[in-house]
Amino acid sequence: MKNKFLVSCSILIGLLLGYLIFYTFYYINFDHLNKISFSSKQRLNVIKKYYNILNHVRPEYVKSTELVFSEINSFNNNKKILMQGDSWFEQINYPLNDDAKNHHDIHNFTLSDGDHKSLNYIKKWSQSKNIGVINAGTSSYSPSLMTVQLDVLEKDFNIYPNIIVAYIDQTDINDENCRYRHNKVYKDNKLLSVGGTTTLDRIAFNYHRIIEISDIKYSSKKKYLKVFDFANSEIIFRLNKFFLRNFYKISNIFRNEKIEKCSVYKKFTNKNLNEISYFKSSLKEYLNKAINKKTLDKIYLVSFPHLRNMKEIYEGTQQNIIDVSDLIHEVLNSDKEIYSKKVEHINFSKLVKEKRDLFAYDDFLFDKIHLKKDAHKLFIGEIINRIDKS
Repeated sequence: MKNKFLVSCSILIGLLLGYLIFYTFYYINFDHLNKISFSSKQRLNVIKKYYNILNHVRPEYVKSTELVFSEINSFNNNKKILMQGDSWFEQINYPLNDDAKNHHDIHNFTLSDGDHKSLNYIKKWSQSKNIGVINAGTSSYSPSLMTVQLDVLEKDFNIYPNIIVAYIDQTDINDENCRYRHNKVYKDNKLLSVGGTTTLDRIAFNYHRIIEISDIKYSSKKKYLKVFDFANSEIIFRLNKFFLRNFYKISNIFRNEKIEKCSVYKKFTNKNLNEISYFKSSLKEYLNKAINKKTLDKIYLVSFPHLRNMKEIYEGTQQNIIDVSDLIHEVLNSDKEIYSKKVEHINFSKLVKEKRDLFAYDDFLFDKIHLKKDAHKLFIGEIINRIDKS
């Protein structure tokens, strides 16, 4: 009995000493929180507000005042254009590094006014035409997030466009199926929100842990209490991660079949009927929401082939990889009577086939997805030319 008591006391003392060492380490290295938290309380508040509505907002390199959208030209004008989409439109205001060799370098350079080629092009055009332009393009925004974004822009920012220019990217098929499908919240069959990611993995747009750390950092508590909160949350986080990961590994041993994880980098083919059908339903959901807006006159759906799709077009090869332009075409043809009145597809897959000298393989960045600055300006110019002709 005495031995059990001594063992229990030894364990308790050992745990207390371990915790004290753990606490002291984080107290000394408290500035480490600055590296793993949001850079300002303003940014934290915006992200917390929209985390469980829009899933995510723009990344850390974006100004705190432009986390949801950027105003390119005053929206007080009679004619108003809203640009929606993913990083292809986000790079209008936040250009990418032409010389980047990896994702770390893609935003790691000092911007000058000359780098804002697409932005300056739109500014000059919109000012000459007296047209208001808002750019709400955000990395990895696909139709579901764009659907919710329309309501957010109306309710919170009083943004009612006459024209929407919506970029639909090849990766939207993956984003819809892998990132947002199970996070969507409906009420009366209407999409209300797309909840934030809450997994323990370090994946893109997983704000859950960073919000928790930032809340501690920006609280009004004394330093020793902040460290106490952080140390406790870190212990709980690490233990949960350890047990859940090992539980997953052990449970997989006893499964009869291997479960394939849904990847945002997956290449979809004609065999992926379920995923393709789901993407098309999400696109229809977005279009039906947009065309019923009272102030809206026109929607331009824009699509552009990634490098692998462009090679298929230029070289005439067929690898059975789905081109999102074809899916848009199918959706618009599924109900011509409704969509033909307000929706127009600016199909760059078709355009590059007709004008083979318009874009080249070297116009793409290292990721084979995004365009370099000069090519992106040309891309924007073609969109504006189409708007002018309408």
